Amino acid sequence: MVEVVHVIDADLARGAQRAGQLLVNALGDADTAAHRLCTIFESPQVALDPDITLAASSRGRRHGLAPDAVLRTRRAAEISGADLVIAHGGEALKYVSLARVDAPVVYHKIGSLGRRWARPTNAALHRWCVSQATAVVAISDALAVEATTELRVHPDNVFVIPNTRDPAIFRPAVTAVDEAQILWAGSFSETKRPGRFLDVVDRLHPPSAFRASMLGGGPMLESVRARTSTVSVRGPVDDMASAMAGASIFAFTSVPEGEGMPGVLIEAAMSGLPIVTTDVPGARDVVEDGVTGHVVDPDDVDAFVTALQILLDDPVRARSMGAAGRRRAVDRFSLETVTASWLDVVTSLRLPDRREVSCASST
Repeated sequence: MVEVVHVIDADLARGAQRAGQLLVNALGDADTAAHRLCTIFESPQVALDPDITLAASSRGRRHGLAPDAVLRTRRAAEISGADLVIAHGGEALKYVSLARVDAPVVYHKIGSLGRRWARPTNAALHRWCVSQATAVVAISDALAVEATTELRVHPDNVFVIPNTRDPAIFRPAVTAVDEAQILWAGSFSETKRPGRFLDVVDRLHPPSAFRASMLGGGPMLESVRARTSTVSVRGPVDDMASAMAGASIFAFTSVPEGEGMPGVLIEAAMSGLPIVTTDVPGARDVVEDGVTGHVVDPDDVDAFVTALQILLDDPVRARSMGAAGRRRAVDRFSLETVTASWLDVVTSLRLPDRREVSCASST
C-alpha cells in the first residue's frame, strides 16, 4: 500500500499539532493510501496518537539544531520508505531535509517568517531546506507570497490550502449566552500578548456588563494570573469546543510574527462568535472585517477597545456577526473541504515520476 508519513515536531496539545492529527485522520478516511503521523521529539505530554514516535532528545534545539533528531529521522525506516513525506511546519521540515529523506517532501507552511529570519545563516538554512521539498502548501495567501518572494519557491510549486477544524465539534451553543462573555485563548507567551488583553478589558465599560476569561498554557500563565483579579485565567482546558460555546465574543491579540492562519480564529468562527483580532497573516481569510468581526492594526490598542465595545453595546449585531462567521467558516474551512484539497495535492505528488522533482528557484 502507498505510504504517506506526516511529520510534526512533538506530541503537544497545541493547535498546529492537533491540526496535523486531524488532517492525518481525515485523509486516512478519504484516501486509499495509508496516512501515518510521526513525532520527532520526546514529549512529556500525550495529547496525540502518533503512529511513529522517534523520541529524539531536544538537546541543542534551543540553539537551532538537535543532532539526535537528525540522526533518528534519517534512520527511521518508516520515513525513508514512505512514498510521500509531509513536514508540518518549518521545524519538521528542517529535520526531514537534513535527513535527506528519499521521497517527495511537501512543506506545510503554517507560520510566517520570524525574527530568526533576520540572521543570514538561519535564512540560508531555511531556504536550503525548502529547496529540498517537492512543493509548499501554505495555509494562507500571505504565506504563499512569502514562499515565492522570500523563500524563492517557483509559484507552480506553491499551493494554498487553509487551516481546518471540524464544524461538527466547534459549533454554536444551543441557547444564547445571557451575559456577554469575552474569551481569549492561546499560548501565554510574548507573541500572543495576553497582557494586551488585560489592558483592553480594563478599558471596557461598564465592567458589570460582561465577564472575561483566558484559556491556555505557557510561560507567562502565572504572571498573567497574578496580575488580574477581574479576568478569569483558567489555564489549559481539554474541551476547547465547550469553552467556545460558552462565550459570546472572541478576542485575539497576537503580533503578526509567526502567524499564518490562527486555528483558534477558525474555532471561534465555527462556534458562532464574533471576533476582534489583530491583523496577523491569515486573519482576514477567516474574519471579514465589519461583517463577521473586526480586524485591527496590531499596535492600535484604541481600535481594539472600540471594536470590542461596539460588540458589547450591540448584542444583536454581535450575534448576527457570529452567525455570518459560522457560515463563512463552514464554507471555507470545514474538514471535508480542506481534506478534498489536500487529497488532490498528495495524490499528484506521490506518483513515482515525481520523486526526483524539487522546488525550482523562481529567480
